[in-house]
Amino acid sequence: MNKRYGLRTLISMMICIGLMFGAISMACAEGKPVPPKPIKKMTSEEIVAYAKKLFLGFTGDEHTPMDKFAEDAVFIDVTRPVKKVFKGKKAIGEFLMDYAGMTGWELDILAEAYDAKNNRVGFEWIWRSVHDKGPYDGIPPRGIKTSIMGSTWITINDEGLIQEEKDVWNREHLVQQLCAD
Repeated sequence: MNKRYGLRTLISMMICIGLMFGAISMACAEGKPVPPKPIKKMTSEEIVAYAKKLFLGFTGDEHTPMDKFAEDAVFIDVTRPVKKVFKGKKAIGEFLMDYAGMTGWELDILAEAYDAKNNRVGFEWIWRSVHDKGPYDGIPPRGIKTSIMGSTWITINDEGLIQEEKDVWNREHLVQQLCAD
């Protein structure tokens, strides 16, 4: 079957292919993000940009791509009252599901920094969401809009995966917002 395409159709197809490649700029090999070049050969600006792509992919629900984490990754949430350290992809995934009741995630990056000695990238951020899908910390959803400020340090391994993430934010402020009348 031989199809002929008009110029408009070909241009549209080229645009779609270009957009598709832009959307998957972090190529995948075996379902894992792959940096554009080896981490050790990246400039500090390239590492920050790559880490930012990893960080901005978080949605707090089942769509949060766990393939961004190394198998033996560690996630540290210093604001939690009891369990603060989560080791391994499975434990990290279960922890992140605590935020599945929050939708409409928006992460605004206010500042970024690169620590070359420890190969890690830091972000100061504001996280906005709506608590409308499920309970958070035993608090039922009521459609409350939230806005929280915090910071995150991400250590990237040689394969371009998150080896460690450390979050510092005001968890109590989130609870106060969710319980407000």
